[in-house]
Amino acid sequence: MIGDLGKRPPLTALQIQQVQKFMNQTCGISLKNKEYLINSKLGFLFFARKISSFAEFWKQMMRSDAEGMEMRQDVVDALTTNYSYFYREEEHFHYLQKLLWNHKLPHSPDGICRAWSAGCSSGQEAYNIAMLLEDALALKLLPGPYEVRGSDVSKKVIGMARNGRYNTADYVRLPEHWRNRYTWRLPEGCEVKKHLRDRVKFQVESVLNPVSPRLYHFIFCRNMIIYLDEESTRRAIDTFRK
Repeated sequence: MIGDLGKRPPLTALQIQQVQKFMNQTCGISLKNKEYLINSKLGFLFFARKISSFAEFWKQMMRSDAEGMEMRQDVVDALTTNYSYFYREEEHFHYLQKLLWNHKLPHSPDGICRAWSAGCSSGQEAYNIAMLLEDALALKLLPGPYEVRGSDVSKKVIGMARNGRYNTADYVRLPEHWRNRYTWRLPEGCEVKKHLRDRVKFQVESVLNPVSPRLYHFIFCRNMIIYLDEESTRRAIDTFRK
């Protein structure tokens, strides 16, 4: 058993490579030159699960049962970068707003505008998209309703996204009219209002193997692509293109 994280010997170069390969194959993420991150994050995971060796950890992770699946998800949750906040890359929203205001989105046979936030992390980007589309709907810039989907490989952050609660640092950049119209103020942050939360559906999945591929009017993906290696980026863009 591990009594002190500081006494656990660091992973060997071969063990680091095994973890890097797993993450790359699972979600396309490159952890090259991230030895410290891997050692640190897995150290906490070993401690929490009372795992005494890498061999024991790897054996559990490779199991084909529910326990193995849970362990693999825990590793993905631990080693993915879950950094997000409202109105990040605001020029993307300005560009989308311009398309909407000039009626430049392609026609949909059923009249529904569909959007995908790929690599949505804790959901701020997906909710931002919904806020913009809600405004457009009120101004009759959309021919009909809209749907927004957010996806991420981390089960942990998808749970946070569905909850829709954020601290002050996450939403301080959000334009005031959006804060007032689409969120409730909390003592240390905000909560996305239910009518907007109901418009956004979140799902745990990898863009390399989407669970339910369909056609979208637009896809936000920049904040996910930056963490992929070159080959995975090509695969992701091919998925988006299709």
